[in-house]
Amino acid sequence: MVYWDNFGVIFVRKGSGNDEIIRKYGLNIKYFNDLVESVLRKYNPDEIPDLVKNYQEAISRQPDLLLARYRLGLIYQQLSSCPMAVNQFKELIKIDNKLGSAHFRLAECYQKAGDFISAISEEELGRKYFKEEKWWKGRR
Repeated sequence: MVYWDNFGVIFVRKGSGNDEIIRKYGLNIKYFNDLVESVLRKYNPDEIPDLVKNYQEAISRQPDLLLARYRLGLIYQQLSSCPMAVNQFKELIKIDNKLGSAHFRLAECYQKAGDFISAISEEELGRKYFKEEKWWKGRR
């Protein structure tokens, strides 16, 4: 993968004249279309920090990249780093407040931290917006 925005992704093949582009812009995100939970089971634990760095790089290139922020938040959440997950979900909600899934995930983190008032508030927003959310190509 060498490019990613909210509307599309560009992949290029190694060895077909694109090696310089891959070296300069390549993002190593395996299992791109899989759910984050299954991706984390497929990755060697030693590779997770590189996966996080690649998601962070994608976000630095496209700060409003919805799916990358969501997936990075999920990775942090799965790794029990809820404060970092909260930051990603809050940034995601700033970009699009109507992403019910992000509100639900934020509620889970708040609940885990013992902030039940915020958890209830986010869960209510999640219920309100869940059916209205629109993701790139409908993926989460």
